[in-house]
Amino acid sequence: MFRAQKSARLAAATACCALLVSACSSGTGATSSSGGKQGNLLVSYFSNGYYSGVVATQPSLQAKIPGKVKFLEVQSGPATLAGMKSGSYNLTTQTGNPPVLGAIALNTNLSVIWVEAYDNAALVVQKSIKSPADLVGKSLGYLEGSSEDFSFQSWLKLNHLAGKVTLVNLDRQAMVAAFKTGKIAGGYNDAPFTSSMIASGGRQVVDSTQIAKMGFPALNMVTVDQSFAKANPKLVLGYLCADAGAYQLMTGPNKKQAITKASDFLGQTRALGVPTGLSYPLIAPKDELTSKGLGAPGNVKNGAVVQSLVKTGTFLKSQGIINKVPTVADITAHVDTSFAQKVANGACSK
Repeated sequence: MFRAQKSARLAAATACCALLVSACSSGTGATSSSGGKQGNLLVSYFSNGYYSGVVATQPSLQAKIPGKVKFLEVQSGPATLAGMKSGSYNLTTQTGNPPVLGAIALNTNLSVIWVEAYDNAALVVQKSIKSPADLVGKSLGYLEGSSEDFSFQSWLKLNHLAGKVTLVNLDRQAMVAAFKTGKIAGGYNDAPFTSSMIASGGRQVVDSTQIAKMGFPALNMVTVDQSFAKANPKLVLGYLCADAGAYQLMTGPNKKQAITKASDFLGQTRALGVPTGLSYPLIAPKDELTSKGLGAPGNVKNGAVVQSLVKTGTFLKSQGIINKVPTVADITAHVDTSFAQKVANGACSK
């Protein structure tokens, strides 16, 4: 059983889709200058957007971008893609499955051009719960309408628990508080909030990377306005070169230093932000054009992006959020491997 009635979910879904039709933007901005001065690039990022945080704090990476970059913090994926529709953003980072699929369902003029990471989320429950069967009848926190929601409910279905637990829609901090007071038996939450739940007597059952291997990857994607990309290909390529460089810094010998600077930029406390950044399940640039990422050029329908978005569409339709699941052809038309191909062919070193 579900906490919200279907009518309430439909109301929330309508509001979510309305954001994609009537564009808006929010958040604070930080500007970074680079050497080329060929144009301006407006980039959205979330408070856990480590890739953006690293790019914004590393002059060597900014130098790869032939223009001025303005980073704008956002609070939700739908609002971000709505902002792209209005021109408030040219490129979005770390955007999850549901908002991307929802935008495609509305035929938004965007392309997925890179995959940065999997969600850094996990299911944490009371230690007395020893198996999935023990969850029957329990109340569990979740992040309604998010990519985490897609992962978690897919896992529940795989374990024959759909409709057998009470799902309580909570924000990340409220989920921790509800777990500490015993109002919920567990919840599917993001790091570092999962660490707080574990410290309060919980244990981790499954994480987003494991669920991805079960066939339901919750991806953090880079999307770009198609018209902007066509008019400014060097600017978009430069940003992906910087993003690829950020991966190298976040996995290299000085990763703690790079992630500490990024954590400061993102406004996180170092005690929580740095461990979270160090544990983030990043996707390597070498995997972008494989089944783990965008897929091979000419065969993106078998890549993780298209496959996960097809499943996300089925999920969103079951929740009443969209009326029709976009076809594989529709989704494929919104995946552009051309920039990743240039990165793979050494364009970033030229």
